[in-house]
Amino acid sequence: MLAKSLEEVGPNNNKLRVSISVGAAVIPQRLAEVCVPMDVGEDSGKVVGPLQRIVGYACQPNAPVDIIRAGLEDTPFRFDPENGMSLATNEDLVADTIHEMHKHGYLPLTNKDQVFETLHAGAGLGRYREDMARIAGEIERTVPAPQGFVRAQ
Repeated sequence: MLAKSLEEVGPNNNKLRVSISVGAAVIPQRLAEVCVPMDVGEDSGKVVGPLQRIVGYACQPNAPVDIIRAGLEDTPFRFDPENGMSLATNEDLVADTIHEMHKHGYLPLTNKDQVFETLHAGAGLGRYREDMARIAGEIERTVPAPQGFVRAQ
């Protein structure tokens, strides 16, 4: 809530746009410590893993979360109450995140224009696209293609 409160303050009385991102980063040596009963929501009282916990918290009605990060860089494990922890792929973790979101009544936002708008980048989206096109053109004009590489026309 503190971070979102910054939207009201901003320097020079300009409104800041704050996005909240959460992830379940846990080192393998600490996994057993974080697989404990959930204290809120659909899974209250059930033992959950770090990904289920962070999604459960993020999907609470009063949670000001815009982004849920899930991937090997955060926690390369998936949790199953019957089988415990096992190694996971990024695909497994994304599927688990979407499953958990559905369980809590949420759908992931996948349309890139809607994502930009949700992250308050919508106003700058046209400028972003113009900048990316300009940068891509500049790279193509100034950086030689590697030997044997043919640039798409």
